[in-house]
Amino acid sequence: SLRLWNLEDSNSYLKFTGHTGGVIGFEELSAGRVISWSKDATLILWDTQHVDVLSQSEDQKEIFLKFLSKERILTLVNDRVCRIRDVRNFDIISELDQCIGVISEVQDLSSSQILIRSDHGLRIWNIENDNEIVKLNGGAEAEIIEEVRELSNSRILLRSAHNLRIWNWEKGILLLEFTAHSARVKGVEVLSDDRIISWSTDDLHIWNSESGVAISEVHEGTKLLKDPYILSDGRILCILETINRPSSDSNIFCRLSDSRSGSTLAEIDLDTPSLEISARISRLSVTTLSENQILLCWNYDPSGCLIM
Repeated sequence: SLRLWNLEDSNSYLKFTGHTGGVIGFEELSAGRVISWSKDATLILWDTQHVDVLSQSEDQKEIFLKFLSKERILTLVNDRVCRIRDVRNFDIISELDQCIGVISEVQDLSSSQILIRSDHGLRIWNIENDNEIVKLNGGAEAEIIEEVRELSNSRILLRSAHNLRIWNWEKGILLLEFTAHSARVKGVEVLSDDRIISWSTDDLHIWNSESGVAISEVHEGTKLLKDPYILSDGRILCILETINRPSSDSNIFCRLSDSRSGSTLAEIDLDTPSLEISARISRLSVTTLSENQILLCWNYDPSGCLIM
């Protein structure tokens, strides 16, 4: 059940009963309304002023997934149908069948397009006409989409293990594919001017999202030991290990690069044995002191700070 307490009088409260399973969550809406969802797979829209049920999901399994813009919610019905409701009146706006798999991400691309990512792939759904614009399957027969980033001009960037692809989600058209990485793609960042920074353990590329042309490869011949730090001004800080050097050498270093040209701005040797570096970099923090100074610190070692 839900209880509404009067904070001025701790003994005074209103009790809302209707769920048959434990309440998982609720959200306050406008005009004195509350929506709640529970383990019994039901949704209830409440009138808190009159302690009354305004609307309730039908006699079927309907699970709350996410709040969307414009007072809409996304739910999953019977583990296969994605449904969008208007929470003002609980009306069903749109439904998408075959919505299977564990849903890991939902994005509002626009007032009419919704992106849904699950372990079965990615779908972009036009809720005005219940049509799919893009459907990319995951699983054994295709690469699983691991990350989605929204770009300008109705474009989205999709990262899988070995590829980066840009789609126009309005038209459902694949615009370009970036396949320059020599190892599994670990991450991607979008800069303010739609340049893309993407990296694997073996390389880091800066490329143009309009043309797909690589602007530069930042650390050829080195191994990236930790995801790069993208500073607020767009500079890139990487912790690297030089490949094919004797293990006795001090070959762990920090490099600061320009994200426009890929050129090296500064380097500093960390002078740390390779056996210790994995423990140290996991606790590394980076602080920009000024345009010309960056502070690197290991949280567990006060003496392990240096200025670059």
